Amino acid sequence: YQVAYWKAGSEREFGMFAFGSSSLTSMEYFGKTFDVYCLEPQPDGASGMVMPSALSTAYGGTGVNYSALCLRSPEAVALDASGFSEIAAQHSVPQMAGFVERLIHRMGATVSPGAEGSLHSLAQVFVDNGSFEDLASEVASRPSWIDFDAHANCVADRGVPPSTVQQAVDQVCSQATSFSCEDIPEQCAGNIYRSADYVFSRYYKEMGATKPLVDCSFQGAAVYASSEVYGRWTGSSQCVDGGVMVPILQETSTTLGPNTEQATTGAATATTVATATSTT
Repeated sequence: YQVAYWKAGSEREFGMFAFGSSSLTSMEYFGKTFDVYCLEPQPDGASGMVMPSALSTAYGGTGVNYSALCLRSPEAVALDASGFSEIAAQHSVPQMAGFVERLIHRMGATVSPGAEGSLHSLAQVFVDNGSFEDLASEVASRPSWIDFDAHANCVADRGVPPSTVQQAVDQVCSQATSFSCEDIPEQCAGNIYRSADYVFSRYYKEMGATKPLVDCSFQGAAVYASSEVYGRWTGSSQCVDGGVMVPILQETSTTLGPNTEQATTGAATATTVATATSTT
């Protein structure tokens, strides 16, 4: 797949992609920081054919859009005016469509099935002109081709380090008045992300917030997500405001005598840790 730079001679001729001239981002790996380069397709030394194209042709595929390999991904830029400007400068409708869809998800919504044409039409408008504020306003106006989730919630961003989430939770807990962080249920308290789901979603409601991009941040530790998104995270659906705790089952036994104990087969006592009633 990639040129084996650690090898020499003909051993380097088998990679389909080489490092490009620019670094897209950087990453931490075992205490060291490494650049992440864009990729450039490589020609075959004997035939001169571009190897990725030859491979996709052989298997009947459409191939790779080489023009986008060294562009900043709409998933990697900041979801703000600076990120918008960076994507708009690429003059690419697919890239802008990716940025717009990411913004839609960040506002607790999804593109309606079959509405990809409307998404690309909006992207075309903002490739040519407009601002991030205009784009956010357009999405917030709730056009018919965007499905807004009534159960969307402010939850912990799973891509943020636990230490950052913990700091945000501590700050919110010191400010909250409608609930106490001492009452976080056992099923949520055992994990910092689920604890944050409990805290962030309730504090967002306490604030009467209506602007997810602004009000659901908490030092970058939170994200406003649809129930489809946070429903994939273990326990999140139970810990958010409006969720219902799943009972914890505890086995019971009956002691018959000093030397005899009979376990109650198949019996259990359901202890409800906490129940939150949906407000919707």
